[in-house]
Amino acid sequence: MRSFFDTSDNSFYNIEISVNNNNISALALFKRTDLISLADSLCGIQACCRKRLGESCAGILIEILNALIKIKHASCDSAVSKEALNACLENGLTAEAVLAVGHTACSRTVGDKYHLVTLDFGDDKSGTLQLYKNGVVNRELIVNGDFETGSLAEGWSNGINKGVADAAYSFGQYAIKNSQSEAHDGNYSLYVTAEGSALYNFHGQSVMYADYITLTPGTYRMSAWVKMPMADGRDDKTQLFSLGIITDENGSEHVYTVSTPVTVYSNNTYVQLTHEFEVTSTITECCPAIGASSGTFRYFYLDDVSLVCTSIGQSDEPYLSIDIADLSDAGNLALTDLSGNTEYTYVIQNADGCSSNPITFQTTEAGAPVITPNDVAITCQVGNSTNGIMTLTVKDVYSDIYISNSCTERITLNTTQLPKEGGVVNFTFTPLNTDQGGETGTCTISFTTKGMSTPAEGVITWTVTAGVDPDLPIIDVTDITNTSLNIEHNVEGDGVQIVISRERQEDEIEDNIGEEIFFSKYYEAYMHKKLWAIYNPTKEKISLANTYVWRSNGKGTDWNIEGGLDLSQMGNIESGYIYPNEELIVYTSDQVGECEQSKADMTNWVAMSSSDPALSFSGNDALLLVRKDIDGDADNPPTESVELDSNGDRRELDWRTYTDEGGNKWWMLDIIGARQNNNKPDITATGSWTWECDGKIEKGDAAGWYGDQGEHLNATLYKDCGYVLSTNRCLLIRKESVKSGYKAINENIGDMFTLGKNDYPTEWRGAHVPQDGNQEETSCENFTYVGGYDYESYYNAWTDLDNLQPAVQQPDGSWLVEGVDVPNFYCHPLLIEVLITDVVNGEEVENVSAYLEYKVPIVVDEDVTTNDTRYFVEPTPENVLSPEICAECDVVIRDGAKLTHIEDGRAEFRTMQVYPTAKFEIPAGLNMQLEGLHMYAKNDEVGYAIINNDGSSIHAEDIIHIKRIDDMYWYPFSLPYDCKVSSIYQINGKSMGEYWVDWGIKYYDGEARQQEGDNYAGGATSKFWKKLDASETLKAHQGYIIGLFTTEWQGQMKSIYFPPVENTEYTEGGNDAKTTYISNWSDNLTCEPRHRGWNFTGLPYISLFSSQNGDGTTNNNSLMMGSQADDYATSSIVYVSIPDGGDSRTYTQVSAASVKLEPFKPYFVQAMDPTDGQSHDDIALTYSKGGRTLDKIQARSAASTQATIMVELVVANQDATLTDNAGVLVNDRYTENYEIAADLMKMYAEDRKPQLFTRAANNEMMAYNALPDCLAQNIPLGLFVPEAGEYTISILEDASQLADAEAAYLLYEGEIVTNLLCSDYTVMASQRGLINGYSLDIRRKQNTTTNINNLTDGAPVITIVDGQIVIQQLPDNAEVQIIDVLGRVLYQQANVPDIITFQAPATGVYNVVITTTEQQFTHKTIIR
Repeated sequence: MRSFFDTSDNSFYNIEISVNNNNISALALFKRTDLISLADSLCGIQACCRKRLGESCAGILIEILNALIKIKHASCDSAVSKEALNACLENGLTAEAVLAVGHTACSRTVGDKYHLVTLDFGDDKSGTLQLYKNGVVNRELIVNGDFETGSLAEGWSNGINKGVADAAYSFGQYAIKNSQSEAHDGNYSLYVTAEGSALYNFHGQSVMYADYITLTPGTYRMSAWVKMPMADGRDDKTQLFSLGIITDENGSEHVYTVSTPVTVYSNNTYVQLTHEFEVTSTITECCPAIGASSGTFRYFYLDDVSLVCTSIGQSDEPYLSIDIADLSDAGNLALTDLSGNTEYTYVIQNADGCSSNPITFQTTEAGAPVITPNDVAITCQVGNSTNGIMTLTVKDVYSDIYISNSCTERITLNTTQLPKEGGVVNFTFTPLNTDQGGETGTCTISFTTKGMSTPAEGVITWTVTAGVDPDLPIIDVTDITNTSLNIEHNVEGDGVQIVISRERQEDEIEDNIGEEIFFSKYYEAYMHKKLWAIYNPTKEKISLANTYVWRSNGKGTDWNIEGGLDLSQMGNIESGYIYPNEELIVYTSDQVGECEQSKADMTNWVAMSSSDPALSFSGNDALLLVRKDIDGDADNPPTESVELDSNGDRRELDWRTYTDEGGNKWWMLDIIGARQNNNKPDITATGSWTWECDGKIEKGDAAGWYGDQGEHLNATLYKDCGYVLSTNRCLLIRKESVKSGYKAINENIGDMFTLGKNDYPTEWRGAHVPQDGNQEETSCENFTYVGGYDYESYYNAWTDLDNLQPAVQQPDGSWLVEGVDVPNFYCHPLLIEVLITDVVNGEEVENVSAYLEYKVPIVVDEDVTTNDTRYFVEPTPENVLSPEICAECDVVIRDGAKLTHIEDGRAEFRTMQVYPTAKFEIPAGLNMQLEGLHMYAKNDEVGYAIINNDGSSIHAEDIIHIKRIDDMYWYPFSLPYDCKVSSIYQINGKSMGEYWVDWGIKYYDGEARQQEGDNYAGGATSKFWKKLDASETLKAHQGYIIGLFTTEWQGQMKSIYFPPVENTEYTEGGNDAKTTYISNWSDNLTCEPRHRGWNFTGLPYISLFSSQNGDGTTNNNSLMMGSQADDYATSSIVYVSIPDGGDSRTYTQVSAASVKLEPFKPYFVQAMDPTDGQSHDDIALTYSKGGRTLDKIQARSAASTQATIMVELVVANQDATLTDNAGVLVNDRYTENYEIAADLMKMYAEDRKPQLFTRAANNEMMAYNALPDCLAQNIPLGLFVPEAGEYTISILEDASQLADAEAAYLLYEGEIVTNLLCSDYTVMASQRGLINGYSLDIRRKQNTTTNINNLTDGAPVITIVDGQIVIQQLPDNAEVQIIDVLGRVLYQQANVPDIITFQAPATGVYNVVITTTEQQFTHKTIIR
């Protein structure tokens, strides 16, 4: 905002003017509109023809002042106008009452007299407004200065020498970069990697030109943003940059203006260059230019190049002249037909010719408002919520933006209004309860502002995946041994307890057949929410005719027979009957809400009103289950009921009857509460209960029966201090030992002894219900638990597990339960229940939370076969694991154990769970069929299969990977299927937490490394791990790393479940070839080859991939190769770089033929450069266990006829627990340069294992070094040792190719210490550190002229005796030379005697050359 200057007190004041749809309301005389732009006053004020103001003008002035004060929503009150009016009366009438009324006006003394400039309206009050058009300002003159078009075609191709297209004048090499992280703003920037010719008058800099423009007189501002990446790992390298204008005059360049050079450092930080200059006369054929210093040129990024005119001088003739009949009405006058981004000046004159000072203002582009929201796609698991962001870009918006939401049931917005600048809208998506996995839909978010005819719309596309609702109680067994279970659950809170029950045996179930229906459940707690249930434990269906439930009447004086609940029409299977094992659950339906309905299936429950007498009970009201005696004589018991007496003999039960006032007799079948001797309800339940144990205190809130020797739902709890159960504020479940209500009727006289009163054995288990706090929530949990409890299964199927030890929570959050005799329950279920203690108003309260029926798998914890009689047998009296049962049973292979399939063994299971370090083997010709295959990993350890490559196979209908990690490190992994990041959760059903706050996944950006790797020293691979966005999908066979985020290591572990995008079958044949795909890139192919083509990829098998015997590959013919076949070496050489894991920074770098690749553990491979100039993401990497050969691509250079020598070295510490590899390849097809697929850089780190490497000609550390024969001597060999000790260097023969090798000498300080073809070599290290001085000399077998063994009789005879070379039968006049492998002549003599003896200086290969006048003989001999 510009200012006008009031000379009276040297003060500046800010003013504003309004523009809308090419109309303007002139400041001081015209009312405001909506679009606010800048205005100012030129210095100097003309004050002439001053006259005194009359009172009649006051109203006019107030109107004008009010209009001014309202500019830009100023919050001034009427006092401001009054102050301004008083000042105006003092100084005269104003034509330009300029007030500082923006956001700062009200904090000033607006009424100060110097805010007003006097101009007399004149006698006739007429006048004129003259408007001058100055010119276009603040419009961007450089097209595509931000490079966001993604090319240089616009804005950079039609300047001097065609802009950047001519390398003779422009930067020498450049590329548009699509990388938000590298751009200053937006997604694109220009990356310059080579200089061009320098322009002398532009500070001798290499110059780049934008397209031609024309500049008119005025002031201009040019700017650009530049950054330099780190150079050779340093941030203190510098380069000079300048901005300017260059004209093209008759084909010759002239510098019109250039800025002072600015120094920019290589610290990867953007620096803004600016240059302000003035143009006094119009310039045509000129170009904006950017210069970079020549001679010390370094790579840099350029972005957001800008050139704008900031001010233009006033024109001579008015653009518009408007007559004003009455200056007092000028407040209604508007200026029309104005141009946007243009500067204007106006002057007001009265009829006497007096003028106001000139007012200059600038308009903006005031087209129709444009709001552009981005569409958003989100994925959310069932029951979860997820957050998202919608971003707005705006144009020509000058008032607030209002937001409406069409999806309020699923979408919650954080705001309904944004400022005119736009911004972001944060939202939360929450699936409905009815949303199921796989459902998709869209929600529309609308945006509008003043001036928009149609709202802008952003679309949120949502997908609900089949996940686990973290709000639902989930239990899972995450680890099992033959003596223990490791249990994880998502139940939050303190005091968690775990109860495990076993399935009853057939004979136990038979013994548990009951005699008569009875009360099985009871709930009394919050307000009028009540529940009870009746169960039939017999083998017969029982009629409910004449069967009722009565409640005691009032204070218990009698039974409320008239209000009794008639059961005769009830029955879920058949109306009027209750079938064996059927339970009738009766509840107050008008007292349950959404909480209860969401947590329990009430379909078969009997809904009753809370006003029904049988449901309106309190804790001190008894409930009686009765059946009318139809005959009226009560001679026959309800059923032929018998029980065992104390001697084990059967006796008939003595059932009780009750006679009502009408003389009707009723069989009393069961009672909750107590009766009197006259069978009327007892009235003694008048007190409340209190329970205390180990400092824990819980209380009832009203009268009720209670017993202090009750049993908690977890029978292992509170045995030492007893557990109070009551009919007040408790949930009760009848114990499975109860056969009928007979004992309750006969024993509960005067009190309810069957609750565990006075040492009477309790018939109930239960838990207290909180009496304070959030009762609705706690009552919901307890109410739905007791109502939904599977009583049939409990009664018939479950009994307590013997010898069970209490669950103990582990440091990683899981729960360990020991004392479980797991083999006794193979393929049979266990019931696992989780109980929790809540704190309500400072008191601990037990609540039931969740349960799981868990089918126990077969647990293999040693090396066994699939027909082992302890696990997989035909049924016998001692073992019930039939083949049919096994086919429906899971198998767990424990860590370190191995399950081997054999011909007569079980070939079909339900789900096989392979634990970390476990393995299962399928030998030749055998097959295995699985419903599911769960492959587990723990940190860096994995389980795997060994599938023989001679006709064996495995098929699983689906495959899942589960990885358990701690919070110490990033852990690598790969999957054999696609998986959405948003779908990942813990195996126990818990959420992983907030992404990139609690956990995260990274991918390796090989393309970024190729673009920028030269800026980093050595093997700095960690620079290119990038965050994977939460909306992304993990791709099959691609490598990633995953980590848990904690402020400090806490030992926390999570078992992570990676669900596939879709059900994924898995088949693997022993000799199948599988293909994965990697990428190469065309960007920056001039960077060092060691930085090009890096991919982090994973194995496509669940089995080991190895060429070594014993790992399922019996014929040593596993191959791994790319579709760009290795045209340097043999096709079987592919290098892999495998992270060593944990906190190690080292890698195992070997050829694929010399290592066992494990499933789910990714590794680096280096793809060859593209040959067609295009990037590819479909470079096939083929794995073959069948030894199949693949067609090779034509080599880029003529292949040598030599056989390649490959020497694979390994170094090992004394016990061979720490090793490392390095290799040398020798063939004349290689050069000293780095050649992808032949050479491999060393990912070097001084850590906990030795590091072995050679050095290239440029001194770079190499894991594999490919050289021609002439350079295969004196190859520097480096060795890092992590500690003092012995380290042995040897040749790994299985991975080497040595057929044409004569020697592989190891030298120290230039002297041969051993030939590694003949013997290993041990280095004695005195301390940790790098050991230098060693080198390699690899010699190829020579093509000899004549082998001495082919000479005729009488030829020389060469023998080796005690390290001496003895030559006999030498011909006359012979010359003898003895040459070592380094080419040194150790012995030379002519006219030698008949016998020569030469003492060899060391072991090794020597060439003996014998020359006569007729022929020459060469013989190689080895001194060992």
